[in-house]
This record gives sequence, structure tokens and C-alpha cells, in this order.
Amino acid sequence: FAQEYDVLGGTIGFEINSFLQDYLGKIGTSLLLLFGLITYLATRFRVTVQSFKSLFKKLKKEVTEEISEFNETETSSVVDNNLTAEAEEIKTVFNLEEEETTEDLEPQIVKPTVTAPEVDKPDYSDIAIEVEESKEEEVTDTNQLSKKLVEDFGEFDPTLELGKYQFPPLDLLKKYDSEGITINQEELEENKNRIVDTLNNYKIGIASIKATIGPTVTLYEIVPEAGIRISKIKNLEDDIALSLSALGIRIIAPIPGKGTIGIEVPNKNATVVSMRSVIAAQKFQKAEMQLPIALGKTISNETFVVDLAKMPHLLMAGATGQGKSVGLNAVLTSLLYKKHPAEVKFVLVDPKKVELTLFNK
Repeated sequence: FAQEYDVLGGTIGFEINSFLQDYLGKIGTSLLLLFGLITYLATRFRVTVQSFKSLFKKLKKEVTEEISEFNETETSSVVDNNLTAEAEEIKTVFNLEEEETTEDLEPQIVKPTVTAPEVDKPDYSDIAIEVEESKEEEVTDTNQLSKKLVEDFGEFDPTLELGKYQFPPLDLLKKYDSEGITINQEELEENKNRIVDTLNNYKIGIASIKATIGPTVTLYEIVPEAGIRISKIKNLEDDIALSLSALGIRIIAPIPGKGTIGIEVPNKNATVVSMRSVIAAQKFQKAEMQLPIALGKTISNETFVVDLAKMPHLLMAGATGQGKSVGLNAVLTSLLYKKHPAEVKFVLVDPKKVELTLFNK
């Protein structure tokens, strides 16, 4: 068929086939094609001589392992069979000897007779016994011991280590001439009238009004007429501040311990509260506290003193220019003027390096 229709198989293939068969024959042509196929497969799948060697080594290793395992199982089975056969022979011989010995020997049981000896017990009733009671050790009370030490030597005074230390004098603090509170009667009347007019616009009547002048703030205590709700007055905080032309007011409704409503209004001319006047006050000098600090004066011009030891934490917050640094300096100054160096130690941490630069000297 290929000789008659050579075009169907391809002219080039037909000519190559004819050429190879003429010079190599059918067997040579077949071997050449087989060699070409093997070469193509080797290059296509990247088969190398090293891979053939590793494959043969792996097969050889597996065959040797299987042969060794087979030999071991055969030898172990033979040894086990020999051991079991010898053990059975020894067992049978031992059983035969045991039967012969047990038949020859007949045990004879002999029961011995035991008689208890008679012994005369001595009489010790004439001898008396004395019991000595053990005494308990005395337990010393630590509280009594400490009281005794205090009575003998007195209480420990940590300030004795720095006995020559002198507290800083008040002359180190600046004294201001305008520390007294000045009363501006016109300002008081004007603020009173504006407060009354603003409340009357909302139909809130006032029975009485009282003013307490402080260094920077004046407190107006008002007593509303009967039937007036406190929340109604508190909601008018912005309206009252607008009528007074004040930067900001605070309504205390009601004042603790009193039956009045307080309206705090900033003074137009604030009075300077010096640190010297606060430290020199009798309330601070005679304060029996662990860590007394004077923070300033109240609205009634009284020195405000608190105990720092009773505060787990103290947070000073506020906008710029509200006096946070002044309050911090007041705390440190109060402790310096009241406590001995042996009683208080300072650890000042200033991450921003702004507030405590004065003490870094």
C-alpha cells in the first residue's frame, strides 16, 4: 500500500524510508528509529546516567534488605523450634523424676506439745511514782517589746541625722502690695441687677440674694421663690453669662449644706494670691497632716489646705494658661516649707522637659 500510494504517507518520509532500507535494511532502520525514540524521551524527561545509577542502587538495596529479613526470620523460627523441643524434653524428664521421689517419700507430721512456764510476778505496789509537770515557755509579745523599747530609749527621730537643717524662711517668697480684697460696690450692684433681670425674663422670682467676694471670683447666693425648679435655673447658665458679659460663670445648684443656689462670676479686677500669704497662714502652719499642701484660697478668702498622703493620685488638668505649672510649684513649695529632708524624698520626672526645668540646677 505504501509503495502504491506514497503521497499519502508524505514524500519526504517515503524517500527517507527508502534510503535507509536500501543501505541499512529493515533491522537497521528499526534500531535507528528505536535509538532516536530513546534519545527523545531522555531529553524530554531529563533522564541522565546518574539517575539510572541511583535507581539501580536503590533497587539493589531493597533486594538485599528483603533477603536479609527473610534469612533472619528463617533462622529465628528454627531456633525457636529447637528451644521448644528441648524445653518439652526437660519438662517431661523433670515430671517423671518428681513423681518417683514423691512416691518414695511419705511425710510424717509431728505435733509438738508446748507448755507455758510458770513465773512468779514481782509486786511493785510499794514503789511510788512521781509525775513532773513540764512548764510552757513564755511567749514574748512583740507589741510589749516595742513599747518597752520606746519607754527606755524614746521614739526614733529621723531628723537627727540632719540636726543642723533649717527650714527655708518666708523672706524667700515675694510679697505683693495688692494682696487685700477690694470691694467694688458698683460692680456688685450691676451684676446683681443683671442676674435678677435675666431670671425675671424667664419668670423666675428671687426672694433674696447675697454676695461673697473672693480674690478672683464673686459668689452670688440666691434664694428662689417657692415653686421654682432648680434645673430651670441651671439651664440658664449661658444666658446669665451673656447678660453679665463674663467669660464664663458656674452655677452651683444647690450649694452643699445650704438651701441656696450659687452663681460664681469672675471679678473684673482679680486680686493676686501670693504663695507667701498661703504658706504664712495659720491654717497651713498648724496643719497636723502627713503631707500638707496649700493650693490657694477659697472664694471666702480662706487658705485651702489638703493632705497629699490621702490622695492615691493627683491629676492637674486644664487649658493653656490656667495655672497647671503654678499648682505643681505650689505642691513642691508646700512640702519644702513643711517637711524635713529626712521625711520626704522627691523623684521628679519631666518627659517634656518643660515644667520642671527650674529644679534642674
